[in-house]
Amino acid sequence: MAELQRTFGFMALSQRPCWDPSSLLRVLPEWLRSGTQQDTMEFKKILFDAIEKPLEKAASSQDKGEGRRRDLTGIFGGKTLQEITCATCHHTSRKEETFWDLGLYFSEADTNAENRASTTPLQTLIDRLKEAEPLCGSDQYFCDHCGGLQDAEKVPCTPTHFASIGLTVYLCSCSCSCSFSSGR
Repeated sequence: MAELQRTFGFMALSQRPCWDPSSLLRVLPEWLRSGTQQDTMEFKKILFDAIEKPLEKAASSQDKGEGRRRDLTGIFGGKTLQEITCATCHHTSRKEETFWDLGLYFSEADTNAENRASTTPLQTLIDRLKEAEPLCGSDQYFCDHCGGLQDAEKVPCTPTHFASIGLTVYLCSCSCSCSFSSGR
């Protein structure tokens, strides 16, 4: 943690145009020191998990009811709620998860053809996270209430809490057209 503090302190306060990260690399897990490109989102999750563990330990020794502790989720992330509703008994199961970033997907219809810029408001992209999808056929849901596989409706990601200071949002776009031939 001390090396990370030195790194950020140097980047924030130094006038030098470059920095040698070797001292930081020495304290990272071996798989991050392999010299291969790593996923920055995964690294951020690992980093925040490592920072939150001591914070949780410190908070458990204090009275949590005072509300003085502000965890990283409240600063850089949020919470989502996934809901699955059984089509037979209408029982809804809910699962809350912490997120550090949101992937927002947009389609070709959302972009301006001239400059490829998105013309879709951010709120519309967030609302798409809440679009329900059916769970049926080989994708049926095991309902604890009914005791078996049932058709259901899944609302995959309803953001229930957003960061108050900083939230990482990444936009995903994919356009693919494929044709297959038998080769004959």
